Amino acid sequence: MKRVIFVEPQIENSDEIYEFFEKNNPDSSMVGIHICLVFPFHSDLDSVAIKNMMMEVLGNIKTFQIVIKGTSISLEAKNNFLFLNVEDRDNILFEISNQLYKRLDGYAYLKGDYNPHITVGKCLDLDKFEKMKIELERIGEIEFNATVDKVYCKVMQKDENGDMYLKDEVCYELEERN
Repeated sequence: MKRVIFVEPQIENSDEIYEFFEKNNPDSSMVGIHICLVFPFHSDLDSVAIKNMMMEVLGNIKTFQIVIKGTSISLEAKNNFLFLNVEDRDNILFEISNQLYKRLDGYAYLKGDYNPHITVGKCLDLDKFEKMKIELERIGEIEFNATVDKVYCKVMQKDENGDMYLKDEVCYELEERN
């Protein structure tokens, strides 16, 4: 099975971000605004093993705050990406990701360093991409506060038309911070 593990931060005053995401990210019909902790990976682990692994990693972690501010890009052969930067001042996302990758050794591999971000746009056309980038830079100047309270593992599947969709597998709710 192909899976992905991520969080969907609860972003305050996020209308502009959601509008940009829905307009410029073709994946918006499949998934909401999210931060990947483990990028898509194949495994034959069953749902119980995935849930137990997540419980081990997340058991002592309480809801936490992040800040979304600034933008970055990645120009690649298959697509060009626009990101909103995520400030994880306590490195909680990094630690969760690191622990999950360690436990998924043999199934999931991180290429490079883990850098939490939100992919809000994708586009191959460089002229259109440049216009999207200028629009996003204005949004990126604003500092958005967000709460992380759940971690999801979803199975990536294709429907009868060959379109990708995400099927819920595990949703781990973090304990409220006192």
